[in-house]
Amino acid sequence: MKTRKKFLRLKGVIERISIARSTFLEKVKKGLWPPQIHLGPGISVWIDDELSTVMEAYAAGCNQEEIKTLILKLISERKSRASGDSNDEQDS
Repeated sequence: MKTRKKFLRLKGVIERISIARSTFLEKVKKGLWPPQIHLGPGISVWIDDELSTVMEAYAAGCNQEEIKTLILKLISERKSRASGDSNDEQDS
């Protein structure tokens, strides 16, 4: 069964993770939260599952380098799924 991906706009992200907008955007620049996906002029979104994964890593006490490594992995998986190389959405 394929997992349905949900996009969140910035307002939804801020509500979901409960940190200030400026803090979140600064952490995105530093590689401590996943980068946005640009869907068009003035339209940027984040993938809810990626945010959940990073939230779990923070909750588990991962340090900044571990978070950055996780973010790079999430970005790589995004690109793999987009090119059809991923096999991580299998039947449960």
